[in-house]
Amino acid sequence: MLLLSALLVSAASSAMSVGAQGTNDEYHVEIRDGQFVAGCNKFAVAGFNAWEYPEAAAGAPFTFGANIPDGTTGPELVRTQLEKAKAAGFNTVRAWVAPVSPQYALQDSPGEFNEAALQGLDYLVDEARKNGIRVILSLTTNWSPTGGLPQYLEWAGSGNQADFYNDPQIKAWYKDMVTTVTSRTNSVNGRVYSDDPTILAYDLINEPRCEGCPAGTITDWINEMAPFVKSVAPNTLLTVGEEGFFGQPNAGNPGHPGEWAAGKGQAFTEDHSSPSIDFAAVHLWYDNWNDTSPDFIDRFLDSRVQIAKELGKPLLLEEWGSFPAARDSFMRSTYTKIEEAMQAGELQGSMFWQWYMDGQQAAVTEGGGGGLYGIYETDPIWSRIVENAGFVQGLNAETIPGCELATAKKANVSPVAVCEPGKEGAACDRDVNECLRGLDNCDANAACIDTDGGFVCECHYGYDGDGVSCVENAATLAELETKYYTNAGATSCQVAIPVEWPVAAPGGVYDPLDSQQYVINLYGGHRGSGLNVTLIECMIACEQDETCESFVINEVQQKCLLARGQCPSYICESAEELCISTNDVGQEFSIPCGYWQSYYRLDSDIDRSCEAFETEIPLKANLPPEGLNTTDTAAAAFAAWQATNGPPVRSSDPAERDLTLYEKL
Repeated sequence: MLLLSALLVSAASSAMSVGAQGTNDEYHVEIRDGQFVAGCNKFAVAGFNAWEYPEAAAGAPFTFGANIPDGTTGPELVRTQLEKAKAAGFNTVRAWVAPVSPQYALQDSPGEFNEAALQGLDYLVDEARKNGIRVILSLTTNWSPTGGLPQYLEWAGSGNQADFYNDPQIKAWYKDMVTTVTSRTNSVNGRVYSDDPTILAYDLINEPRCEGCPAGTITDWINEMAPFVKSVAPNTLLTVGEEGFFGQPNAGNPGHPGEWAAGKGQAFTEDHSSPSIDFAAVHLWYDNWNDTSPDFIDRFLDSRVQIAKELGKPLLLEEWGSFPAARDSFMRSTYTKIEEAMQAGELQGSMFWQWYMDGQQAAVTEGGGGGLYGIYETDPIWSRIVENAGFVQGLNAETIPGCELATAKKANVSPVAVCEPGKEGAACDRDVNECLRGLDNCDANAACIDTDGGFVCECHYGYDGDGVSCVENAATLAELETKYYTNAGATSCQVAIPVEWPVAAPGGVYDPLDSQQYVINLYGGHRGSGLNVTLIECMIACEQDETCESFVINEVQQKCLLARGQCPSYICESAEELCISTNDVGQEFSIPCGYWQSYYRLDSDIDRSCEAFETEIPLKANLPPEGLNTTDTAAAAFAAWQATNGPPVRSSDPAERDLTLYEKL
């Protein structure tokens, strides 16, 4: 074990504590003569979408879409990608305000906000600031069951999409969320969101839909909400966040069969007509909308450019992409179109969807790997994306003729405090968790344990070293594997006494979002591994908790739960589990995802656990099924092991079991 001073990471921490002092960083992006401007420079946009940044930044162990790479924390992913974004020439990122997974929810109920989720948003905004990256935040989305329109409807007990736009209570909840976010003081840097120039703009809602609703439903909602948002965030630009469909059949709409796009409830012209909507924004999905006609892109963009001119507002392509098969040709030709429009002052830029870092993979519902939309830096199209960023940098390089900074929209913010390593906040009084942020130098086979102003590196059981360097002790791990009894394809018939997962074991994580509590509430009292684990890592975790006597593991899902007080003589056949997953447009999938199997420590007191099994908990007719009563087999295995290695050293009182959990069986 090695106690590491925060000075070990002082260089990195100090660099990240100093706010950028360039002129543009202290000026809000505003609109002059139909163009985005920051200070006295044009601010054309070259950016990307990272919709799950807030939950990753908050320390979520897993994300709904592209995963967090093994060996990387969420905050580390966000920080690293933003640093790479700066190096690549990007200047803007777009994300959702609310996490999209239920265990990370921004609000568990209306008005009950998760402070840890908000702190993740704080970290995102501050890391963007450090790298000179502006942020567009979507205040909600049409799609996500958590944090989106479906969540508000669920709270209201409604299944009617129109109620989101019409119901006074839902609208009040939305306004409360907007006020909470825009009035928030960033816990990392002390800046109030409504004053922070890092936040380029807000979307009212990502891709609003109201199918079958009376014409004007979404427009009326925008006309109410846009002035409200501007009243609480007057310094920040505002747009709708919609795809940009016309409300009536129009050649500029995607060419789905029938009147598909016109029936979605949007009305591009009317929706952007409010004086409180500062600029128009559109999304562009070539194959996702099933319109691959050669002239579609021209028809779609040209018509929106013309309407934006008539409205006297800038136009931004804030989300666009393509499936892999057509991606290279589609994106290259579209970038040419984008740059021509930008050169003519008709378009303010674009933000592609979606950048994957090394080690990130799409959800199973998208086939893993790069999925439907993931773009890696090794993909052929990446060079064209970076080329576009260079083009945009060229547009932004020259100052605007005749511009005086005295007339620009200067941000009412103080310089961000430069804190000692390991501290942050306006008063430098908040401890930085280097382990959560990925700022430690612990070995991959060591645990990082946070301390005040520093951290400890401790090698896992079965590994020798000082924590910074750990070497596998093969003999120790081989001996550990001999300590377990199992029956293939079977799990315990008995509810366990839960054992907390040791934070110092493989799979242990800091969980500021308290997402594991969601799992406990959902699945009946067990807190398992925070990260994916292997069988041997599960054994190591059980070894590191002196009360652990057994565990159950799903090696497909790589999830493990520790337990004690179970009888290995009574086991039940394990059924293949089906995992329910919802993709980013609300479609639900059922996916086979492995079997659970129980393992029991041979150095535990099974007599004590088994004695109470039948006397306290009468077996149901199907517990266990015929052939799975392994009394003799299990007893013989335990007796043989203990005859060689000595009497049991771990023993649990069965009375500590929560018998009410049997009501759920």
